[in-house]
Amino acid sequence: MVTTQIEESLQIAEAWQEVGDAPGVTIINSHGLRSLKQQGRDMELPLFVSMASVISKLQKTTQTIFSVVEDDKVEALVKITTDTLGDLLSPDSGIIFVLDVEQVIGLKHYHEDDS
Repeated sequence: MVTTQIEESLQIAEAWQEVGDAPGVTIINSHGLRSLKQQGRDMELPLFVSMASVISKLQKTTQTIFSVVEDDKVEALVKITTDTLGDLLSPDSGIIFVLDVEQVIGLKHYHEDDS
């Protein structure tokens, strides 16, 4: 899931972990290329400037949130996301996508005993 709604992203991640029985939820600060280009145009920048220097000056970021969960938990996580963010077709609300994961190595189930 990717969203510009920074405050809601932690709420979504915590709900994913609780409802989705997710062993871990990762949140990454990210920047969309369209947004980078627009903000770069809005800034007065020298002709030759690196994308890294544009990113360092930007204030608008997005949150990319992901987790590996069982198939039967996916719809609940999608519902949590849309209930929190609203209509994902609205500008700057976010996107959510689901990918099949063939194999996971190094992930311990959330409720397994640490022994």
